[in-house]
Amino acid sequence: MSTAAKKTRSFFLALCLLAIIAWLDYMTGYEVSLFLFYLIPIWWVTRSVNLAAGLSFCLLSAVILRLADYEAGHHFSREWIYWERGATGFITFSVISLYVHSFDRKLSSAKTKLKQLEGILPICMVCHRIMDKNGSWGDLDTYLHEHTAAEVEKRVCPHCSGAKALTDYSL
Repeated sequence: MSTAAKKTRSFFLALCLLAIIAWLDYMTGYEVSLFLFYLIPIWWVTRSVNLAAGLSFCLLSAVILRLADYEAGHHFSREWIYWERGATGFITFSVISLYVHSFDRKLSSAKTKLKQLEGILPICMVCHRIMDKNGSWGDLDTYLHEHTAAEVEKRVCPHCSGAKALTDYSL
C-alpha cells in the first residue's frame, strides 16, 4: 500500500473514530465530559498524516464537541460562552497537536542519528582510520565530526601515559 493510501486510510478511520466519540459525548449528556477522548483522533492524524490534517481535526473536534454539548441540552446564559468554549477547545487541541508534531520530528531526527551510528565500523588496527560506505579511508576525528554532534578531545589514557608509550608514539 502506498504512503498516500495509508494516509488517506488513517484520515478516514480517524473521522470514524471522531464520529463515535461525538455520538458517545452526545449520549452521555453534558454532565460527562469526553474532552480528552477527542485527543485520540487528533493524535492519530497528526502522527500518521501530517500537522495540517491534525490541526484541521482540532478545529473539527472543537466544533463537534460544542455541538454535542448543545444538542445534549447544555445551554449557557450568554451566546458568547459557546464561542469562548469552542475557541478554548480549539486552542487546547492545537497546542497538543503541535507538541505531538514536534515530538515526532525530534524522534525522527534521533532515529536518523542513531541509524548513522549503528552497525559495524571498519577501523584500521594500525592507523585507526575508518572506511566509509564508498570504500575510502578517512580520519576518525573527521568521521565523528561529520556523522555526530560529538567533539573529539585528544587525551592520553593512564595506560599510555608511561614513558615507554610516549617514546613509541609521537603525539
